[in-house]
Amino acid sequence: MGHAAGPALMEKMGFSARDEDERNVAASIIADVVIGHRTGHATAFSLRTNNYTALRRYHPLMTYQNIKRGMFGLDMMGLVEVEKGKSWKDGGRGKQSRCWASDLCLDLVGENPELTPRPGPLLILKDSDKALIGFTDTRRTRAMENDIRDQNACIASTQIRLEAPDVTWRDNGFVTVPGLPKKDGRMSRTITIRTDLVSLRRIGNNGSWTQGMRYYAHFAQGLPKARRQQLTFGGMPVALLDFAASHPSILYAQAGAAMDGDPYEVPGFPRDETKLALLIIVNAANRHQAIEAMAWRIAQTEAQTDDETVAIRPDHRTYVRRLLAAIDIRHEPIKSAFCTGIGTALQYIEAEVIGAVMRAARKAGITTIPVHDEVICPDKDAGRVQEMMVDAWVRKVGSFPSF
Repeated sequence: MGHAAGPALMEKMGFSARDEDERNVAASIIADVVIGHRTGHATAFSLRTNNYTALRRYHPLMTYQNIKRGMFGLDMMGLVEVEKGKSWKDGGRGKQSRCWASDLCLDLVGENPELTPRPGPLLILKDSDKALIGFTDTRRTRAMENDIRDQNACIASTQIRLEAPDVTWRDNGFVTVPGLPKKDGRMSRTITIRTDLVSLRRIGNNGSWTQGMRYYAHFAQGLPKARRQQLTFGGMPVALLDFAASHPSILYAQAGAAMDGDPYEVPGFPRDETKLALLIIVNAANRHQAIEAMAWRIAQTEAQTDDETVAIRPDHRTYVRRLLAAIDIRHEPIKSAFCTGIGTALQYIEAEVIGAVMRAARKAGITTIPVHDEVICPDKDAGRVQEMMVDAWVRKVGSFPSF
């Protein structure tokens, strides 16, 4: 519920005389489905009451009754189309309930929808199933919120735009960003971004403030790297500075071992595949999960498709097992961490480093935007920011980083 349909639009849809809470819930749902239509995503929602426990801290109207009544009420009015989810027990595939804007809704909204951003939470906590959970305010959470608030104020002080000949920029609106050629000759997909998404938040995973904790929500983070290079800060070009092989580097530092050369170079296998496989086994909870995930990606590449239903063949799995065995040999000092689900703990360390860099940059009057292990900054300040990145990495990880 980060946006809401404006008063004039809600009146056009017949909500002017309705209960205020009902109208506010409907306004948030309308905004979500309209944004989803423009950006190519369905709006997911839960019909499980236990998924709404303690969620009022994220939005005062986020209750099971409000969401259920709002979704199905709008469905009855013909403004949204709802697809109820199914559980495994019901013979489904565990799909979440979803909804879309109807043709009537889109006709009423028109080409220039009146959508107003609503301040969202600065901190979000999710459980192991990625469901939102509540939390108690502490000195630590308040300090984290204040830090994010300061960074958002820094970002808001700078005009950030995407300057490209094939992109028509609109402040506070929907901007369509065409795809670009990939290395394999295919085109990346066309995306639509919402340019009023200019604030960051942090998300803790597995019910912990030391799992994940990456920074999310700024529109720049949804752009592919080639497009991020076309951003401007105050009309000036930017630099993209990222730590090379951050997760393997952290694991080697923790093991007290030296990393030998490029960790993604494994004899007998393409570097792109070994890089992806190493990322997968660092994040996978077990070996089977890693094999399936990597085999699926290989099947997609082979078929030159992004289709999630692409079939995995036995030979795909055989190849992946050989690849993972070669990675085990190449990275003997850290292989005990593979397939243990350690990825979110590594993300936390990485996020703490990036947070330290942003604080140092703010003190120096430099605006930065994080993209996981990457920092976007004004090109003229790239040298100073890279020094800050080295300092933050050494302090947190205990080794020198690679770029």
